[in-house]
Amino acid sequence: RGDFDAALELCDEDERSSGAADQTETKTRLWSRRDVVVTAYVEHLLRDLRERARDGSPDAEKKREALCRLCPRLFRGDAALWEKWLFRFARGARGVDDGDDGHALLATIAPYVPTANPALKPEAYELILHAFLAFPEDHARFLATVKAWPGSLYGVAGMVSAARRAVFALLRESAGKDAETPNAIATLREALAELYLLDGQRERALAAHLALGWPSVLDFVARHDLLSLVAADGDALRRAVAPLALLDPHKAVALFVDRRDVAAPELVAAHLARAAAEAAAADEDPLD
Repeated sequence: RGDFDAALELCDEDERSSGAADQTETKTRLWSRRDVVVTAYVEHLLRDLRERARDGSPDAEKKREALCRLCPRLFRGDAALWEKWLFRFARGARGVDDGDDGHALLATIAPYVPTANPALKPEAYELILHAFLAFPEDHARFLATVKAWPGSLYGVAGMVSAARRAVFALLRESAGKDAETPNAIATLREALAELYLLDGQRERALAAHLALGWPSVLDFVARHDLLSLVAADGDALRRAVAPLALLDPHKAVALFVDRRDVAAPELVAAHLARAAAEAAAADEDPLD
C-alpha cells in the first residue's frame, strides 16, 4: 500500500506543479496517469479485502471501511470515477465481480459519496438506496440516507414505488415471524413517509407517520408545517386531531396553540370532544 500511496502523491504533486497555465495536453496526460494508479490501487485493496473476507478475518470490516474512507481522496471531484466504481461495487453486490462483499461495500461507502461538487447521475444514488432496501438489516441505513440526501439527486417517484413494494413484502412475510419484523416494517414506513414528502405527497406523508403511532410524528408535523395542510380539509383535521393528541397531549396542545392561525382552537376542542365521546360510546357495555 505504501508504494501506491507514494505513486498517488507523485501524481498529485505533478498535477500541482503543472500550474494554472493552459496546458491541456499535459494535464490530460497527468490525469490519465493518475487514473491508472487509482485503478491499480482500488483493485489491490479489493483483492486484499476479498481474501480477508473469504478467510473470515476479523480485519475484513476494518479494511472495507478503510477502502471506502479512502475513496474521496482517490476519486476527488471526478464524477465519472465515482460512478465507475459504484457500478463496479454494485456488480459485486449481484455476485458478478466481487462476491458477497459488494453489497457491504455499497453500504459502507454511502456516507462518503458526494452529493454536490460533484453530483452524480441519479442511477448512482439509486444503486445504494436499492441495495439498502434489499436487506432488512440495512433498512435503518435506508431511512438515514433518505433523510440525508436531497430528493433532487435520484428518482423519488421510483423509490416510493420500491419502498412500497418492500413494505408489502415484509407485511406478507410477517405472519408468524419474530418480534423484529414489526420494527423493520416501522422503519420502512417512516422512510416511506419521508419519500412521500419529497415527492410532494404531503397527505400521504402525514398518514404514514400517524399510522406509526410514534410521538415523533408531532415533530414531523411541526417541522414540515403539515397542520396547515390538514386544516385546509375539515375532514382531515377531524381525523388527525385526536390521534395527534393521544400521541403526546402536552406537545399536541403546544402545536395546536402555536398554529391556531390555521386550526381554530374552538374547532380543535370540538374535534377532541367528539373523539372522546365516540371512544366512551365504544367502551360502553351494551349489556349494562
